[in-house]
Amino acid sequence: MNSKFTILLVEDERRTLDLLTEFLKGQGYNVLAAENGKEALSLFSSIPVDGILLDIRLPDASGLELLRSFKKENPLVKVIMVTAVSDVETVVSAMREGAVDYIVKPVDLSALSSKIEKIRKSYELDIEVKVIENLKETQIRDFVFASEKMREVLYLVVKASRTSAPCLLTGETGTGKTLLARIIHSLSKRKDGPFVDVHLQAIPETLLEAELFGYEKGAFTGAERSYDGLVVRSSGGTLFLDEIGELKRDLQVKLLKVIEEKELRPVGGTKTKAVDFRLITATNRDLKKEVQDGIFREDLYYRINVIEIEIPPLRERREDIPLLLDYFREKYSKSEGKEIKGFSKEAKELLVRYSYPGNVRELSNIVERACVMSSKNLIEVQDLPGYLWKANAEHFEAVVSGPDNSLPSIMRNFERKLIEEALKAEGFIKSRAARRLGVSERVLRYKIKVLGIEDGKGNS
Repeated sequence: MNSKFTILLVEDERRTLDLLTEFLKGQGYNVLAAENGKEALSLFSSIPVDGILLDIRLPDASGLELLRSFKKENPLVKVIMVTAVSDVETVVSAMREGAVDYIVKPVDLSALSSKIEKIRKSYELDIEVKVIENLKETQIRDFVFASEKMREVLYLVVKASRTSAPCLLTGETGTGKTLLARIIHSLSKRKDGPFVDVHLQAIPETLLEAELFGYEKGAFTGAERSYDGLVVRSSGGTLFLDEIGELKRDLQVKLLKVIEEKELRPVGGTKTKAVDFRLITATNRDLKKEVQDGIFREDLYYRINVIEIEIPPLRERREDIPLLLDYFREKYSKSEGKEIKGFSKEAKELLVRYSYPGNVRELSNIVERACVMSSKNLIEVQDLPGYLWKANAEHFEAVVSGPDNSLPSIMRNFERKLIEEALKAEGFIKSRAARRLGVSERVLRYKIKVLGIEDGKGNS
């Protein structure tokens, strides 16, 4: 997942363009370079852009005209104007049109770096406010998180919503890919159009082509009338194809043609129908490997993967678990007509420690079952599924097993296990793992050394 801030650099002087591109890439930004207005508009319409460094004077367009076009297309985008002279009148006009700042040539790189960092922080804040407002408007409540990893996902979701480019959502089953697809649609310009949710695995293979692309009357036995198909029905809105890896190669070819030509021919038909939809796909498979193995077409893979958003499993973002537990507890206790106020200490510890191979979907099911089973205002351990107890017992058994079961040895093994799990969950970033464990980074480094724990690079 790449959540870098993307800057569109519009500058007609080649030497200056190359210099600024190299400098900004060195600062860690994604940079798109354009030498004229036409190229800039083409890049802006095809790739999500967060900030723009825009020369006021261009050979084929006015910087002010481009500014208006950019802001009309994406009101959130942050634009810094670049001028060769201190043209006060032009700069004032640009600020009135929505530019957030300006810089005078020759560009002071230190000043530019400060200005870019300022608009990056401002843009991310605007994104959070915009998303919160839209989530309230669209009644999408299930997107609950506290972790930095999901904040990065949210950032990419908003970037994806600002364009009509195909988007691929990847991640394990139960991580919330369908929910994110709905959010992207609800934040997009197509939000008033249909959202057609197609789970490819749920449609029999023999019916899939007809369901997707439609058919004409008499095309096959039982086709007593014409049927538009799900692709046509998504026109003006979003087509979400879940489990895209299930699509067989012959239908992959047909889907690719529809994406590229924006028209399709129904089964048994002789005429084509125009279609206009935004495509979002999802998979829990490794499509890159399936391309290498010849299972999934390479050309289709690159057409659907213009923007990729990888959703991390719940075990890698444990900060979200307490928030999700309370969210689903409130949701399901209300639907059951109960007033369940929370979890007992033992039940919550068990739920927070569990690894959730089924991710958020499994957590939701566990809490729903607990709300059904509970007869008190607190969810107790006995209200939880038995396999959670077993997982907890196995976890403890793994800690205490070994030739030395003395108390010091058990405590040492338990401490090692906790530190290893925290390091793995935080991608072996020690500062984050230390915060998770509630100790200083200095103490954590000392424990790693004393306990001989590997740091993810083979070092201890």
